[in-house]
Amino acid sequence: MEVSRWPFGGLDGDSMLSTFGHFASSQAAFFLGAHGATRLSLKNAPEILAASLSRTICTRFARMPEETLSFPPLYCVVGAYRLLHDASLWRPMWAKCSSAAKQAGLAGMVWALLTWPIQRLFVRYFMSASASVTGFSALYTSIVHTADVTDDSLPFTIPLPSLQTFATLMFVLGQVHAIMEFWLRRKLRECRNTAYVQTVRSRGKPADWWGEYVEEFSNPPTQKAIKDAKKQGWYLKLASPLVRFVVLKLFLLPIDFVPLFGMALGAALRSLSYGRQLHTALFEAKRMSPLQIELWITERQTAYRSFGFAAALMERIPLVGMVFSISNRIGAAMWAHDLEKRQQRIRASSLSSDAQQLQEFKTKPTLKKIYKQVQAGEAEGQFNGEGLAVLRAHKGAAMFTHLSFTFPLKLISPAASSRIASLASAKAVAALYIVGYGGGLVSGDSVELDMDVGQGACAVVLTQGSTKVFKTRATAPTRHVSTMHTAGPDATSAARVGVGVGGMTRQVYRYLIRADATLVLLPDPVTCFAAARYDQVQRFDLRSSTSSLVMLDWITPGRTAVCHTPHVRVSALDAFPEAQRGAQMKDYTTPPRLPERWKFDSYRSRNEVRLPSHSTARDVLLLEQHADRDHGPEGVGWTELARRNCPYDTYATLLLAGPDAQPLIDTLSVEFEQIQIRPASVHPAVVWSLSAVEDGPPQLVVVRIAAASAAHVRAWLRARLAPLQSVVGRDLLKQAI
Repeated sequence: MEVSRWPFGGLDGDSMLSTFGHFASSQAAFFLGAHGATRLSLKNAPEILAASLSRTICTRFARMPEETLSFPPLYCVVGAYRLLHDASLWRPMWAKCSSAAKQAGLAGMVWALLTWPIQRLFVRYFMSASASVTGFSALYTSIVHTADVTDDSLPFTIPLPSLQTFATLMFVLGQVHAIMEFWLRRKLRECRNTAYVQTVRSRGKPADWWGEYVEEFSNPPTQKAIKDAKKQGWYLKLASPLVRFVVLKLFLLPIDFVPLFGMALGAALRSLSYGRQLHTALFEAKRMSPLQIELWITERQTAYRSFGFAAALMERIPLVGMVFSISNRIGAAMWAHDLEKRQQRIRASSLSSDAQQLQEFKTKPTLKKIYKQVQAGEAEGQFNGEGLAVLRAHKGAAMFTHLSFTFPLKLISPAASSRIASLASAKAVAALYIVGYGGGLVSGDSVELDMDVGQGACAVVLTQGSTKVFKTRATAPTRHVSTMHTAGPDATSAARVGVGVGGMTRQVYRYLIRADATLVLLPDPVTCFAAARYDQVQRFDLRSSTSSLVMLDWITPGRTAVCHTPHVRVSALDAFPEAQRGAQMKDYTTPPRLPERWKFDSYRSRNEVRLPSHSTARDVLLLEQHADRDHGPEGVGWTELARRNCPYDTYATLLLAGPDAQPLIDTLSVEFEQIQIRPASVHPAVVWSLSAVEDGPPQLVVVRIAAASAAHVRAWLRARLAPLQSVVGRDLLKQAI
């Protein structure tokens, strides 16, 4: 039986995986050659291995093909096997590192010989003293006695060192390993990079073979990924070199004296982060955003944790671990290649007519999740909405490759409007409407949206009406009980007593704008009802000097279009004459209600723009007041905000950046320079200012507008945003303003 032209290990799924399944491919990876052109015969292998492989072929022939090994740590073993048998890999590396390795080995040997007696005394004293301090002296004596008499009942003697000698040996070898690794740090870094690059190159795929991220699950764990990203950011801030040294070297020092246990514990502590680190090149090749990386890791957390644990454990073996640090890069490259093949299969299936249904992501119930479900009654009426929108341009058209949302957030992308806008624009345009169920956000609601605008695409984000923020509740609503609400000014004030930040309504939007991409964000204004508390954060990450941004953020004073005089509403039954005979009509009189002008408690809007030059611009608008204070003339009922903002009722912030916004920036700059400030007895309906934050590229400009009403702001925008027609088209711009 001849086997010819096998790709190494069959891990690319082209031949061996598609025939024998993942288990057969893993065994063939151990027993077959390292090159694609190698010709081997099973008779050249030992008989036991040949018989084992033959049985595997017979029993696994009917398995369906899989792209990856079911047990990711096998990639570490396969990587070590390839490095050992592929002379084209290890010979150039050894030629580069041999001289420095000999020098480092000599220095480590001198250190071990000179410090061995002192370190043996230290280990002996430390082990016995620590056992006495911790109260485990009896257990320690029993372990030492058992180790000394292990081979007494045997007819031969096992040449094993004592427990203290073995602990000293591991302790000294760890120091020698650290000395050699420090000596060879630059050489090892070059060898690791070379191993990864050559392994990927050996697959024979072009540089543009790596595609962009494709979601593999129908219900991606977006919320968990965002939480993990926040934890990861906190860990990165905490994990400075000094902290890592204290934790891994000093804190785990007593555990290192326990043979093999310290190595396993250290590998377990960094398993997930190290598995993620080994695939940094994969994330860069696929041009994945931070959220996509977190989703990728979260969906494959068990696989990355096991792979990282095996890799970290192999690298913690003294001296040999330096070789494993190179072979692990080979295994990581193989796994990355197989994962990309699965991504491309799903991408091709989604574009075909017989699209494959995505599998469901299942999470294990935790105590925290069960507790939240039990306590759900206390937080009834409060919802956390999450959304993800990924926009990509393909053959002159823009499409959302990923569009997901949860209540109370809803995202709508009209295909017809996007298609018409793309015909009149140089870029592929896609419209996205942010809609809220129920007409607004209630007390305690939280909405988070992440959006990725790909290269060559233009995203126009709009809303279907103003964002209404309802009043803050003092307590959670009563379940299954209808309560009577008494209208009046005192009832509103009473409901606001004792309300803290727990009833805050929040929205967090994060936008990633890639090179040659444009984001046009023109929502309707935010309208806060009386006693409302609202906090909004918008982050814009411009990845290149060719990224463009047009962002509008504005607020109205509240519900001003209300009836000023009481009126009577007649019921439908009372309108009939028969119903009015001998019976008194019901009183449907509604109490008088004044306009809610600046009656909300708190409004905070923060806009943050991150530029390619690593500079960040932040603009914050904070409107806050005490609920029980009246600052106007007697009988008028003015609030503190109404007094401070008079005579203007609408405020807007316009951010402009990038080449697509440059014509608009130039026009506004010329107009602003021509403005002359003169004393006047009447306040103008609109006042505005222009500030250049960054000279660029890209140039960033902030325009602030104050107007007597929202209609004046719309008229001002309609007259000055006309240059955007060449970017988003006339119809979408007309719908926006």
